[in-house]
Amino acid sequence: MAWLGERYVQELVPGARETVEALHRLGKVVYLVSGGLLPAVRHLSRALAIPDAHVFAVAVHFDGAGAYPGLTQPSPLARARWQGRCVQAACCPPRLYRHGRRRNDGYCRARGGAYVVGFGGVAYREQVAKGADCYIAGPELTATLEQLLSEEEREALWPRVT
Repeated sequence: MAWLGERYVQELVPGARETVEALHRLGKVVYLVSGGLLPAVRHLSRALAIPDAHVFAVAVHFDGAGAYPGLTQPSPLARARWQGRCVQAACCPPRLYRHGRRRNDGYCRARGGAYVVGFGGVAYREQVAKGADCYIAGPELTATLEQLLSEEEREALWPRVT
Protein backbone atom coordinates (compact mmCIF):
# COMPACT_ATOMS: atom_id res chain seq x y z
CA MET A 1 0.00 0.00 0.00
CA ALA A 2 2.88 2.36 0.76
CA TRP A 3 4.32 1.72 -2.71
CA LEU A 4 0.96 2.44 -4.37
CA GLY A 5 0.49 5.57 -2.28
CA GLU A 6 3.93 6.79 -3.29
CA ARG A 7 3.06 6.16 -6.94
CA TYR A 8 -0.05 8.31 -6.48
CA VAL A 9 2.16 11.11 -5.17
CA GLN A 10 4.72 10.70 -7.96
CA GLU A 11 2.00 10.73 -10.62
CA LEU A 12 0.16 13.83 -9.42
CA VAL A 13 -1.09 15.96 -12.27
CA PRO A 14 0.84 19.19 -12.73
CA GLY A 15 -0.44 21.87 -10.38
CA ALA A 16 -2.21 19.52 -7.95
CA ARG A 17 -0.12 20.56 -4.95
CA GLU A 18 -0.40 24.24 -5.82
CA THR A 19 -4.17 23.97 -6.23
CA VAL A 20 -4.69 22.31 -2.85
CA GLU A 21 -2.25 24.74 -1.19
CA ALA A 22 -4.13 27.71 -2.67
CA LEU A 23 -7.46 26.39 -1.42
CA HIS A 24 -5.96 25.84 2.05
CA ARG A 25 -4.47 29.38 2.11
CA LEU A 26 -7.95 30.73 1.44
CA GLY A 27 -9.39 28.68 4.30
CA LYS A 28 -11.26 26.29 2.01
CA VAL A 29 -11.99 22.79 3.25
CA VAL A 30 -10.64 20.17 0.85
CA TYR A 31 -11.95 16.62 0.65
CA LEU A 32 -10.57 13.67 -1.29
CA VAL A 33 -13.18 11.11 -2.42
CA SER A 34 -11.84 8.15 -4.34
CA GLY A 35 -12.67 4.65 -5.46
CA GLY A 36 -9.02 3.81 -4.69
CA LEU A 37 -7.74 1.86 -1.71
CA LEU A 38 -7.81 3.89 1.51
CA PRO A 39 -4.22 3.27 2.76
CA ALA A 40 -2.76 4.37 -0.58
CA VAL A 41 -5.16 7.31 -0.94
CA ARG A 42 -4.28 8.45 2.59
CA HIS A 43 -0.61 8.47 1.62
CA LEU A 44 -1.54 10.88 -1.17
CA SER A 45 -3.83 12.98 1.02
CA ARG A 46 -1.13 13.40 3.65
CA ALA A 47 1.31 14.57 0.97
CA LEU A 48 -1.32 17.19 0.06
CA ALA A 49 -2.02 18.11 3.73
CA ILE A 50 -5.62 16.90 3.53
CA PRO A 51 -6.73 15.63 6.95
CA ASP A 52 -7.60 11.94 7.30
CA ALA A 53 -11.14 12.89 8.34
CA HIS A 54 -11.60 14.47 4.90
CA VAL A 55 -10.58 11.34 2.98
CA PHE A 56 -13.11 8.82 1.71
CA ALA A 57 -11.87 5.73 -0.13
CA VAL A 58 -12.26 1.95 -0.18
CA ALA A 59 -11.38 0.45 3.20
CA VAL A 60 -8.90 -2.41 3.15
CA HIS A 61 -8.50 -4.85 6.01
CA PHE A 62 -5.55 -7.11 6.81
CA ASP A 63 -5.61 -10.23 8.96
CA GLY A 64 -3.57 -10.76 12.15
CA ALA A 65 -0.53 -11.84 10.14
CA GLY A 66 -0.67 -8.71 7.98
CA ALA A 67 -1.98 -10.55 4.91
CA TYR A 68 -4.71 -9.17 2.71
CA PRO A 69 -7.58 -11.67 2.63
CA GLY A 70 -9.48 -9.77 -0.08
CA LEU A 71 -12.61 -7.69 0.05
CA THR A 72 -15.39 -9.42 1.96
CA GLN A 73 -17.96 -7.12 0.41
CA PRO A 74 -17.78 -4.52 -2.32
CA SER A 75 -17.23 -0.97 -1.15
CA PRO A 76 -19.98 1.51 -1.92
CA LEU A 77 -17.26 4.02 -2.87
CA ALA A 78 -16.51 1.90 -5.93
CA ARG A 79 -19.90 3.04 -7.29
CA ALA A 80 -20.56 6.50 -8.66
CA ARG A 81 -23.86 6.78 -6.83
CA TRP A 82 -22.20 6.28 -3.42
CA GLN A 83 -19.29 8.60 -4.17
CA GLY A 84 -21.85 11.29 -4.96
CA ARG A 85 -23.69 10.63 -1.71
CA CYS A 86 -20.42 10.71 0.20
CA VAL A 87 -19.54 14.08 -1.31
CA GLN A 88 -23.02 15.37 -0.57
CA ALA A 89 -22.91 14.19 3.05
CA ALA A 90 -19.37 15.40 3.74
CA CYS A 91 -19.50 18.73 1.98
CA CYS A 92 -22.97 20.14 2.08
CA PRO A 93 -22.53 23.88 1.66
CA PRO A 94 -24.78 25.49 -0.94
CA ARG A 95 -21.95 25.55 -3.49
CA LEU A 96 -19.87 22.42 -3.72
CA TYR A 97 -16.89 22.36 -6.02
CA ARG A 98 -15.47 19.21 -7.47
CA HIS A 99 -12.70 18.50 -9.94
CA GLY A 100 -14.31 16.02 -12.30
CA ARG A 101 -12.34 13.33 -14.00
CA ARG A 102 -14.73 10.40 -14.03
CA ARG A 103 -18.23 9.49 -15.08
CA ASN A 104 -19.54 9.81 -11.51
CA ASP A 105 -19.08 13.58 -11.41
CA GLY A 106 -22.36 14.29 -13.18
CA TYR A 107 -24.07 12.05 -10.67
CA CYS A 108 -22.46 13.95 -7.81
CA ARG A 109 -23.79 17.20 -9.21
CA ALA A 110 -27.26 15.78 -9.72
CA ARG A 111 -27.38 14.51 -6.13
CA GLY A 112 -25.75 17.40 -4.34
CA GLY A 113 -26.38 20.49 -6.41
CA ALA A 114 -22.64 20.72 -6.99
CA TYR A 115 -20.88 22.99 -9.42
CA VAL A 116 -18.74 20.54 -11.37
CA VAL A 117 -15.46 21.62 -12.89
CA GLY A 118 -14.46 18.86 -15.27
CA PHE A 119 -10.74 18.31 -15.61
CA GLY A 120 -9.40 16.51 -18.66
CA GLY A 121 -5.71 16.99 -18.05
CA VAL A 122 -5.17 13.25 -17.74
CA ALA A 123 -7.63 11.96 -20.34
CA TYR A 124 -10.58 13.38 -22.23
CA ARG A 125 -13.86 11.76 -21.24
CA GLU A 126 -16.79 12.99 -23.28
CA GLN A 127 -19.30 12.16 -20.56
CA VAL A 128 -17.41 14.34 -18.06
CA ALA A 129 -17.05 17.19 -20.55
CA LYS A 130 -20.76 17.13 -21.34
CA GLY A 131 -21.83 16.80 -17.71
CA ALA A 132 -19.60 19.52 -16.25
CA ASP A 133 -20.61 23.12 -15.74
CA CYS A 134 -17.12 24.03 -16.92
CA TYR A 135 -14.49 21.83 -18.55
CA ILE A 136 -10.72 22.38 -18.37
CA ALA A 137 -8.84 20.46 -21.07
CA GLY A 138 -5.34 21.69 -20.25
CA PRO A 139 -2.78 19.71 -18.26
CA GLU A 140 -2.48 22.07 -15.24
CA LEU A 141 -4.93 21.57 -12.38
CA THR A 142 -4.30 25.15 -11.28
CA ALA A 143 -6.41 26.24 -14.26
CA THR A 144 -9.45 25.09 -12.32
CA LEU A 145 -8.88 27.80 -9.72
CA GLU A 146 -10.15 30.37 -12.20
CA GLN A 147 -13.53 28.63 -12.01
CA LEU A 148 -13.46 27.68 -8.35
CA LEU A 149 -12.58 31.04 -6.83
CA SER A 150 -14.20 34.43 -6.75
CA GLU A 151 -12.39 37.45 -8.15
CA GLU A 152 -11.58 38.59 -4.60
CA GLU A 153 -10.10 35.21 -3.72
CA ARG A 154 -7.98 35.16 -6.88
CA GLU A 155 -6.76 38.68 -6.08
CA ALA A 156 -5.83 37.55 -2.54
CA LEU A 157 -3.73 34.75 -4.00
CA TRP A 158 -2.22 36.65 -6.91
CA PRO A 159 -2.29 40.42 -6.29
CA ARG A 160 -1.99 42.47 -9.44
CA VAL A 161 1.09 44.57 -9.88
CA THR A 162 0.16 48.13 -10.81
